[in-house]
Amino acid sequence: MSAKPQEQRPSTAAEEPEKKSRISPVPGMPDWRDADLVLDEEIPSDGSKVLFWRILADYRLWLQLGRGPLFWGHGVGFWRSLYPPELSDAFHALEKIWFSPHLVEDSRLAEACAGVWHWAEEREHLEIALQFAELAARLDPDRSDRAATAGRLCRRRREMPRGTMWFQRSVRQATRQKHLINKAIARLGWSALERELGRLKEAEQHAIKGFRAAMRAGRRSLAASAAHEIMAALAYQQRYDEAWLHARSAITMYKLSHPRFPVLAHDVAVLWTRLGYFSNALPIFERIMPWMQRVDDHALGVANIARASAACGDRIRYERAIREFVGLLQSKAIISPSAVYHGARAAQTAQDWQRADELARLSLARAAEKNKPSARALREEIQARTPGDVDRIPDLDSDFDTFRESLLKKLSRCAAPAPPWTAPPPENYPMS
Repeated sequence: MSAKPQEQRPSTAAEEPEKKSRISPVPGMPDWRDADLVLDEEIPSDGSKVLFWRILADYRLWLQLGRGPLFWGHGVGFWRSLYPPELSDAFHALEKIWFSPHLVEDSRLAEACAGVWHWAEEREHLEIALQFAELAARLDPDRSDRAATAGRLCRRRREMPRGTMWFQRSVRQATRQKHLINKAIARLGWSALERELGRLKEAEQHAIKGFRAAMRAGRRSLAASAAHEIMAALAYQQRYDEAWLHARSAITMYKLSHPRFPVLAHDVAVLWTRLGYFSNALPIFERIMPWMQRVDDHALGVANIARASAACGDRIRYERAIREFVGLLQSKAIISPSAVYHGARAAQTAQDWQRADELARLSLARAAEKNKPSARALREEIQARTPGDVDRIPDLDSDFDTFRESLLKKLSRCAAPAPPWTAPPPENYPMS
């Protein structure tokens, strides 16, 4: 990352007041992340990794040293040869600090960074996505949505304390600017982060505040996402009846075109299994499989089908699902601990004790610390050959069957995505 020396010696601190970047430090903003971390990304071209590293390292130096004419674009022809075609426009915008830093506009640089993190997240290059999202938030510090994006990508990268700082900043900025939509988005992201940390009361409160902000802004789709998040926070607290009330609200408010509608259908089916209504959940699990295309999502969907099938006494469906699930485990694919847990529950209910023992042992080994008690209890149940799930039949006057048919009908009208497909980020959700 060498730069050609300037022809005129820059002024020293003794000759003029020290120039301070308005970007760093900024109260409530995390410290700079080490650009070297992007070199660990799995990218086909090593040169591309160095390109991302160089841009991030140069921007850090440029911002910290006062935005002066520090760079001459040394070897720019070589670097341009490494630009991914999809990012050519973005990188041509970002390279301006090498030639004419006095002409750059922060908002345009931030937009170019947004193009990079979109590209990186689609390809699961999460470290690159996170670092460019943070750079966008530093370049455009008054945009609360930029900070919320940085927080969300911290959560995906499992950088929870760092993500909390970005969400705090986003909420403060949105509150100060009276921007209800951005405030709701930040609260929902913060809720998801707290839920993953096991801080369920805090998650519930953030989701409720997000719902109120969305309703005050008159954004029905955003309010549906908030009701969805409240449902999840309550379900994790085993307050299933309350969770069902918010699930009904989300089902009613979501439009078919909303990217999270299939996710809602999945989460409602999971909630029904917690209530014991496996027969209601099974057709939903099967219908949403076209959206479960990432390996970890697909494995979770298969495990849920196996568990619901076992509870319903459908041996054929169970066998087909559990064999596929075990095959995914043997393929060395990254499978979430929760999927392994549900697979073990399925085998327990089917009295498939050899598989149950193996999966319960694996579930305990992979469980996060906060989930160790549940995984340990499951293994003890299986060792004692305790019977598993029992399917419940909804009462005649309940609305479970009505909502099941409604979900199935709506899902049948949703066009199944062509592979490869990943859900769009929340920044692209409709805000009707």
